[in-house]
Amino acid sequence: MSYNNAYWNKRKRKYKFFIWFLLLFLTIFVFYMDIDQNSGTLCTQCHAMRPQMLTWEHSTHTNVGCAKCHVEPGLDGTIQLFQDLARYVYREVADTYVTPIRLFTKVDDDRCVACHDMDREVTASGDIYIPHQVHRDSRVMCESCHSSVAHGGAARRGETSVAAIWNEERAERTMVWENTTAPMDDCMQCHFRRRVTTECKACHTGLNLPTYHQVADFNTNHGAATRDDLEGCNVCHGYAGTRKMEVDNNTSIRTYSRENTFCADCHSTLPPSHENNWNRRHGIFAEGGQEEGCQICHDNRDAGDLQITQTLCGMCHPSPHNPNFKNRHFPDLTASSRPEPSCYMCHPADRCVGCHGQ
Repeated sequence: MSYNNAYWNKRKRKYKFFIWFLLLFLTIFVFYMDIDQNSGTLCTQCHAMRPQMLTWEHSTHTNVGCAKCHVEPGLDGTIQLFQDLARYVYREVADTYVTPIRLFTKVDDDRCVACHDMDREVTASGDIYIPHQVHRDSRVMCESCHSSVAHGGAARRGETSVAAIWNEERAERTMVWENTTAPMDDCMQCHFRRRVTTECKACHTGLNLPTYHQVADFNTNHGAATRDDLEGCNVCHGYAGTRKMEVDNNTSIRTYSRENTFCADCHSTLPPSHENNWNRRHGIFAEGGQEEGCQICHDNRDAGDLQITQTLCGMCHPSPHNPNFKNRHFPDLTASSRPEPSCYMCHPADRCVGCHGQ
């Protein structure tokens, strides 16, 4: 037993000596490389960090040393750095690191404000109004919006698992604007949770509207543009809740307009087109093939919570089924008439089909 104890004690002394020697070497190496202002050389000695290095080189923070963001200032931060480096070196040599390598500790706001001014009122591109100090006072961390600014969120998407496939071209593709900027979904979800305004003008003050928004009659005739490009409308106006609405080629404009709170806010009020004797002129509008637009608000079928108005076609156009009702019916009916889509402007489909069949 005494021999074994002496043996293990000797092994422990060698292990401790190795650790202290490694820490001393790392200390000298760190200060030699001037880690506070380095070009990423120290952090990329391990081949597993190649994606992080390449994305950082293509980021807006390429002139900011890794330690500026990832190492806590002062003695405590330096000691923690040495411990981390020792662990990383061991894992690199023993090939025991796990990919993708991710940073699970948040970057404190203090690291950001050391370089950035919180008095900023707009984004760096100048197109979105975001009062940074208001967000900071509301305890919104910088990383909530800017977590991908240096590496494009590649690790979060699992794209850094195989470091060998990374090159300059891949890094450049990764660091495009869409990957480094917080998506609008994040802004809207946060505003919904905190009950903050979600009006467009709150963030997009001074935003240049699309060309087809700038015509004089857009408020009246925008339905035509919607039919042509509903997906395009949905990019900006699709936030009816905490997430953007999903649309495709089969999405009904009528249903979309009812479910989208942005549309419903306007459609629940009397539009300009309904003024100046609209009750006498609206028949011409309906006969012109615009009945789908009418049904957005005046659909006679039960829409539950989506009912926008109580003014329905059947209220002014009753069609009592007496022997002469066909002469007074709109639109005109013939003896062979069967239920058509136009019938359902006034009648629920189940009522017509129940008597007349398909």
